[in-house]
This record gives sequence, structure tokens and C-alpha cells, in this order.
Amino acid sequence: GLQICVGRNGAENDKLTLQLARGNDWFFHASGTAGSHVIVRVEKKQTVPLESLLDAAQLAKYYSKARDWGTVEVAYTPKKYVTKPRAAKPRLVILSRCKTILISTEKARLDRLTRGEPEAMDREAD
Repeated sequence: GLQICVGRNGAENDKLTLQLARGNDWFFHASGTAGSHVIVRVEKKQTVPLESLLDAAQLAKYYSKARDWGTVEVAYTPKKYVTKPRAAKPRLVILSRCKTILISTEKARLDRLTRGEPEAMDREAD
């Protein structure tokens, strides 16, 4: 039942993570490779349920260059611990506190999550 947003390129990753995401939202990214920023929108003091965590991690793996790798480590943290270095290229961020989860492709979960065309990030901002 939680909203999950995915950036489609460097500019969208920056906009999603640095402008649209709130401090209590959760950030996900496949570790050690280029890929989309994934944000799970949560209310203050709300935790991310396990199923939403697994959904977001699955999307972070799928929308990365590690899509076809076996098992991938996905880092996640509250957005308030995500910063962008000065003059850094689009999409580059630093996580000051994070946890990781190992994710293998779950075809049924991925099919459910990617069914249909994802809604454009721009529409999420309105």
C-alpha cells in the first residue's frame, strides 16, 4: 500500500531524491553499480513493511546495470541520510548511514511490480 517512485535517468534520480523525497521517506539503490534511485514514501514515524522493502529492493536491482546478475546487494536508508557532494555529477549521492539486503530476482514479484507502464515521475510531483 505504500507508494514507490523510481527515477529513470540521472536528472530524475536527483529530482526524486533531492527535491521530492522527504526526510522520512526511504532511499534504495543497487550497490556498486549504476542504477535508478528508488524512494518509498512513508508518513512520519512509519516503518517500511518487509514486503514494501523487498519490492523496493527488487526494483532497485531491476532498474540497474545489475539487472541480470544473480544476487545483488541493495543499500537502503532514510532519505535524511542521503547527501549530494558539491559539484557532483547528476545521480551521484552519498549515504551516511545505510543497511543492505541481498536480492535475487523474484520473477513473480517483479512481474507484479512492473505490470503496465510506470507512471511518470512528473505526475507524482503534482
